[in-house]
Amino acid sequence: MFTQYAYTTSISKTNFGTATVLQYFSVVIVLVVSCIMARKRPVLREILGIFSSIIGIFLVTTHGSFSSLYISREGFIWGMLSALAAAIYIMMPQKLMKKWGSILPIGWGMFFGGIAFFFLMRVWRIPMSFDREIVLGLIFIILVGTVCAFVLFLMGTTMIGAARGNMIGCVEPLVATLTSAAVLHTVFMPVDILGFVFILAAVFVLAKK
Repeated sequence: MFTQYAYTTSISKTNFGTATVLQYFSVVIVLVVSCIMARKRPVLREILGIFSSIIGIFLVTTHGSFSSLYISREGFIWGMLSALAAAIYIMMPQKLMKKWGSILPIGWGMFFGGIAFFFLMRVWRIPMSFDREIVLGLIFIILVGTVCAFVLFLMGTTMIGAARGNMIGCVEPLVATLTSAAVLHTVFMPVDILGFVFILAAVFVLAKK
C-alpha cells in the first residue's frame, strides 16, 4: 500500500518518468541489505552497479549541482520513500512466496492494505463522481498496473533472487521515460537522459554473469 501511495505521490510532485527512476534507488537498498544479510562483500560488478545507480539518481535529481535540487524537495523525499518501501516489499515476503507462491501473499497484502488505506484516508469523505472514464481507469490501474505488475514481478524475484530481479526490473524507468515523453509530452533535459543511462547501465552490469 505504501509503495503505491509514495510512488503516485512522487509522480504528482515530479513527473511520471522521474518518479519511476527515483523509485529504482531500491536497487541499491536491496543489494546492500542482501550483502549484509549474506555477510559477504559486494563483488566488483555489484560495486559498479551501485555507483552507476547513485550517479544516475544524482544527475536526475540535481542536474549535476551539489547545492540544489532540480526537482522539488517533496518530490525527492517521496521518491526516496517509494524506493525504501519498494525494497521492503521485495525482500520481506520472499520466504512466504517460496512456500505459498506469489498470488496468495500479494492478495492478502493488498486486501489488508486496502482496508488500512480506506480508514486512514477516510475515503468516504472524499467527494468523487464516477463516470465511464474513471471506472475504466480504476479497473486498468487495479488489474494491470497493480495486480499483474506485482504478481509477475515478485514471481520473477522468487526465481532469480530479490537483488537481480530488482536490477532487471530497472528497464521500467526506460519504458516510463519513453511513454511519458510520447504520450504525456514530458520534456526531459539531456542530463536527465544521461542519468537514466547510468541507472540502466546498472542493469546490464549486474545481470551479466
